Amino acid sequence: MVAIAVIIAAVIAAYALGMGAPDSVPVTNINAVEDSATGYNVIMLQHQGGDELNLAAANTKMMVGGEVVDVSLLTTDEDLTFRSGETICIFNEADIGGFAVGTTDILDTEITAGDVSNVFSGESRDVKFIDIATQQIIADLDVRF
Repeated sequence: MVAIAVIIAAVIAAYALGMGAPDSVPVTNINAVEDSATGYNVIMLQHQGGDELNLAAANTKMMVGGEVVDVSLLTTDEDLTFRSGETICIFNEADIGGFAVGTTDILDTEITAGDVSNVFSGESRDVKFIDIATQQIIADLDVRF
């Protein structure tokens, strides 16, 4: 009887101290395509269904060819939430000195300011979305230019 009581107490303590069910990874369907209609090679990401993604650096890491994508141009909670039916862009941003992500409006603003440059021409790029909490891959996409 004492052994059963000890086991039950241990199970209760484990759940009370946060050893419950693990965090779940968002499940989503994202399509990535090359777009050069703006005159620059840009990766267009289309959310085609599933869970919303919070693109804040504390929640989701985006990478292109092993390089982390900067999300600092997404300044509002609305911009940071990637929902079904929405499209965002990854582009080379001169002021940041690497890849940045933004809405199509942000991309237009950056092009007008002269801050976008081509780096993709003739290449293939791997785009990954990684859930920070679980360190699991949400999406792994290949984009050809």
